[in-house]
Amino acid sequence: MQPTTIWPSRSTSPSSAQHGADVHRLVAGSAVALLVSVALSLALGWLIAGRLLRPLRTITPAAQEISASDLHRRLALTGPDDELTQLGATLDDLFGRLEASFAARCPCRVDARRRLDRG
Repeated sequence: MQPTTIWPSRSTSPSSAQHGADVHRLVAGSAVALLVSVALSLALGWLIAGRLLRPLRTITPAAQEISASDLHRRLALTGPDDELTQLGATLDDLFGRLEASFAARCPCRVDARRRLDRG
């Protein structure tokens, strides 16, 4: 019985030029795959970050409008009980305390403002 060889003989191995071409193709393919992966990761990260920050883009102008003009309004955020909903509840509590403070200083002014808003 003839022993089988695991390694091919020297005569069947690829030439040095062929080996260099294979390495070059492998490096070029890896570089392209890396660039595509980086581009996809950046795009996906941009989309996810935008989606996560969207509620803040809603909260900020509403809070500015409430604090500037009508303290009796509230954000009244709905949704999952996460940090942004808790922030909205905290701001609503703050606006309530501010409204109560202003009402204690001048009750007629707050009543007049509510009547004008409804009116």
